[in-house]
Parts: sequence; C-alpha cells; structure tokens
Amino acid sequence: MAEMAVPVTQSSMAALTEVRKGATLWQRYRKHKMAVVGLAFMILLVGLAVFAPWLGTIDPTKTSLMDSLQPPSRQHWLGTDLSGRDIWSRLAYAARISLIAGVGSTLIASVIAIILGSISGFYGGVVDNFIMRVTDVIMCIPDLIIIMALVSVLGPGLINIVIAIGVLGWTGKTRLLRAQILAVREKEYVTAARCSGATNKRIMFRYVLPNSFTPILVAGTLSVAGAILTEASLSFLGFGILPPNPSWGEMLNGARSLTRLQENPWIWMPPGIMILLTVLAINFIGDGLQDSLDPRQKER
Repeated sequence: MAEMAVPVTQSSMAALTEVRKGATLWQRYRKHKMAVVGLAFMILLVGLAVFAPWLGTIDPTKTSLMDSLQPPSRQHWLGTDLSGRDIWSRLAYAARISLIAGVGSTLIASVIAIILGSISGFYGGVVDNFIMRVTDVIMCIPDLIIIMALVSVLGPGLINIVIAIGVLGWTGKTRLLRAQILAVREKEYVTAARCSGATNKRIMFRYVLPNSFTPILVAGTLSVAGAILTEASLSFLGFGILPPNPSWGEMLNGARSLTRLQENPWIWMPPGIMILLTVLAINFIGDGLQDSLDPRQKER
C-alpha cells in the first residue's frame, strides 16, 4: 500500500528553516571553547540561585556571635563572617540578587535603547539630532554617581537598583542600534519594500529591526556583566542591598579592614571569586555570540 504524501506547508518550511538556523548557530558557538565554558558556568550559577534554599541549608541572615569568624569547616563549608553568618548560604542566595540585577536592568535598558535607537536611526532629521544630543549629555556624566543619587532618592533595595541601573544603561546600545539601522535602511531590500508601497511600520519590524538586532543582542549580553559589577559596587559602598540581606558586594564590604583581609581571607575571597568568574563567563558568552551570529567578525 503506497504511503500517503505529507503536504509541506509554508509554515512548516519556515519552522524547518529556523531549526536549521538554530543548529548552525550552535555549531558556530560551540567552536568557541571559552564561550561554551562560560555558558556551562552560567547554567550552574542559575541552578545555584534557583536551588539556594536546598543548597544553602543554613539561614543566610541568621547571626551567631558564638560562631563569629569561624574558618571553613564541615559545618560551615566556607566559614562564617563577623556576625557568625554562614558564608556558603549567603553566597548562594546572593547569586539571585546578582542575576536579577544584571538581567532585569539590562532588559529595561535594552527596551529603551530599541525604542530610541529605532526612531533615531530610521527617521533621522530633527528627532535623530535631539535623541543623540540627549544621549551625549547622559554619556558625559559618570553612571555610578547618578545611580547612587537615584538610589538615595528611591531608597535602597533590589527593585530600585534595577530601575536605577536600567534607566541609565541605554545610551551605548542606543548609539549602536542607530548606527546599524542607518546602514540597513539603505539596503536594496528596504528600497524595494518602499517601492512596493510597504508602510514604515512594516519596513521597520519586517526588514530593518530583524537585520539590526545582532549588535544589540551581543551588547545586551555584555551589559549583564556591567550591571552585576555596578550592583556589587553599590552594595559595597552601602547604597545597594543592605545587611542582613546577602549580596556579593555587601559581603565584600565586611572585609574592608586590613585585619580582615589578612587574617580572614574566607570572608572576601568567595564573593570576589564569584564576581570575577561571573563577569568572565558573561564576557565569554558575548564573544561566542558575536562570532556565531556574525562569522565575518572572526575572519576579520
């Protein structure tokens, strides 16, 4: 009995094409060994943050002066801080703070950048000039100072930190997207779309933005690392997450004295190493994305 032919629709062909593109991107990405290592580390970090209540069995805010400054042991894997709080539990719970701060603020900044960069690059003229001059002014002001001022007004807390970092992190991505759109809007397929009577909205969302999104994706990935460093800096300076809530920057704040640095390295080394490894992993992922999304970049 002859087999029945399965009709191939346009939607199924499009889905098959997307699957093939995804497989090709992964093949390019995995050639970047450090990017694969960075991705593996971030997966472990996300697992640590999600399963912190089970991995960190001791309450991270529980103080015990009897256990103050205990070195690493079977009971306290990474020792305790000055207040007797378990450093391993605080490290695990602090991963949540860093990931939320990094990803949340980057999403806010990326949305603002996509809106302003698209309008500026696509329409040009007076609107473009106004947006770029505002961007130049904001870029001339040190971000950390403005963020500290915003947090002082809004008050310390994770949500306020995410908002403060996000509303000031859009400038570089806006200029990057604008430059990409300026190049894409002059392409032949955009001109053909205009000649066929396509509206500006259709041209923007069908042709311009999809072909301009690679730089903003890579820049957004790298911005997560910058946001994590900013949150850690704010918490270290006392403008971010306040004790007893755990944060990598707040944990470093407990080792500011020379005595703690020399005699109790288990206080500052774990959060410092976690910040270092997380930022490196995100940077490796960004490099891998850039190479896989734009193979010509690696050739150059």
